[in-house]
Amino acid sequence: MRGISDLLSTLALVLPPWAYPIVLAAVAAIAVPAWANSIRVKQVRNRVRFYVRAGPGPGDRYLTQAFQLAAGRPRRLVALADEAIRFKLPPVWGRALAELEATGRCKKDLAHLRAKVQPEAPRPVHPVEEAARVRTMLEAGAWERARERLGPALEAFPLDEDLLALAEQLAELLPSAASVHEPVDEGGEQVEHQGAHHRGGHQGPEQRQVEPKQEGLEGAGGVVGHGRREEPHPHQE
Repeated sequence: MRGISDLLSTLALVLPPWAYPIVLAAVAAIAVPAWANSIRVKQVRNRVRFYVRAGPGPGDRYLTQAFQLAAGRPRRLVALADEAIRFKLPPVWGRALAELEATGRCKKDLAHLRAKVQPEAPRPVHPVEEAARVRTMLEAGAWERARERLGPALEAFPLDEDLLALAEQLAELLPSAASVHEPVDEGGEQVEHQGAHHRGGHQGPEQRQVEPKQEGLEGAGGVVGHGRREEPHPHQE
């Protein structure tokens, strides 16, 4: 209170008498809403604490009051979600974060609160551990989860042989996972995997040259070459 009185006395000395009421009105217009909102924020936090003490059922009315006080007010919703996260109330913070996101404001606070309840997944530590986890998922038939786990592991350990073998195995089981990892040679060009989908459809130049000769042989008295039939020898009839 002493600081406010000193400020008012200073304004009275600096400002002309006719401007003094205008400045006071402007200060009140700015300070009063902020002060009232801070009071509401404290009330929202207290309602969450009352709910925790009373427990579900008897304390539901406090939770209802907290959401009524915070409805459409971003700063109050931030306080409500923060208090719910503090007391480990997932349904409460989920609803508060959804309402906060709907307002389109306090985006930094929203991201900070979401990071608290959805921490970043830990990065792979060792290729052997990651390979064991992926192999377990494959054996259990959880191919999509294995693909999600294998991607970061290959980014961290791109030359690990076990992980590369699991990538080929996963590509055979899940065609959409064929692009999980394409190893790169020293020249910067991608090296094709010798997966099942490549083995069946790729033939070398030597195979393509031999096939036309084999197509012309049809049985003992069949066609030799292309379009010319060998006539039987008269002594063989």
